[in-house]
Amino acid sequence: MLRSRSLICCAAAALSLSCAGKSPKAPGADLSYLPLDTVFVASVDAAALRRAPLYRDLDSHFAKEKGKWVEVKTFLLHLGIDPEKDLESFLLGYRSARERSGEWVAVLRGRFDVGRIEKGLEGPGARIAADPYRGKTIYNLVSVPEVGDLSLTLLDSTAVAVGRAEMLRRVLDVHSGKAPSLATNPDIRKLASGLDPRAQIWAVLDGREVARMMREREPAGRGTLDDAVNGLASMRSGRFSAAFSADLALALDLESDTEKNARNLADALRGILAFGKMGIGGKDPDTIRAIEAIRVENDRTAVRLRMDLSGASVKSLQSRFGESPGLPPVLSTPR
Repeated sequence: MLRSRSLICCAAAALSLSCAGKSPKAPGADLSYLPLDTVFVASVDAAALRRAPLYRDLDSHFAKEKGKWVEVKTFLLHLGIDPEKDLESFLLGYRSARERSGEWVAVLRGRFDVGRIEKGLEGPGARIAADPYRGKTIYNLVSVPEVGDLSLTLLDSTAVAVGRAEMLRRVLDVHSGKAPSLATNPDIRKLASGLDPRAQIWAVLDGREVARMMREREPAGRGTLDDAVNGLASMRSGRFSAAFSADLALALDLESDTEKNARNLADALRGILAFGKMGIGGKDPDTIRAIEAIRVENDRTAVRLRMDLSGASVKSLQSRFGESPGLPPVLSTPR
């Protein structure tokens, strides 16, 4: 039986997968794997990320043979997936569920030996329950307390989905053409089309779901941070991208429901940056420069954050704080 700890790490730390091979498809094509009611999508273009000079420099300092990376790698190898040869990209989706906390699904893209994987899952020593659905099979890997089952299904030789069995059924409904995909959602498609074309990492969000959750939470107090949290209740959409080259460019776009709420959110964000800078004082010039590199812009109902850091600044922060400012060994460059 596969170890539950490794299985949980696969779902929670999937952004720590390494890969090689051709670049994954454009965001619009990836959206076709997800159900129409998905409200959040995050993606990593592994091949492009590996080619970025700055990421390669950062990657060379990561310890890949320690901690969760070993558990994730062991889990995938047990399935018959070599993370350094077979995986090409990672897609994470979340759909809201009013009756509970919601449903996540991870879609691993690559070139997989389906027969080998199925043999490992269905072998006599595996003891894994198999549930046929839409001409595919959902493999119930493990039951996690307070979370439920963690399951896996092979969509085809290029895609493997991991999540709760009910969410995987929705994914298979889409894959079999029995239900519409997120690619038919004009709002999400518009958000994805406006992403920085250089970005190897991106995320888009239907902010109306975040706004609903913010409205249902206990009212925040008064203060700069509280104002920012309250401002999220007015969000209509969100979009994030990270572009690695020799330097690093980060972008976050938020759309509010009114111009007034957008101004309030922008002011609150500027206040947070100012307080952060004051709190550091002159003790940490590298972090001060990083804060000063963040620009907050407000145009009608839009709030835009931009952060451009030189490669030298990013590497200086990494050396100062260890691995935390950089990415984990997400998509390791094969040695």
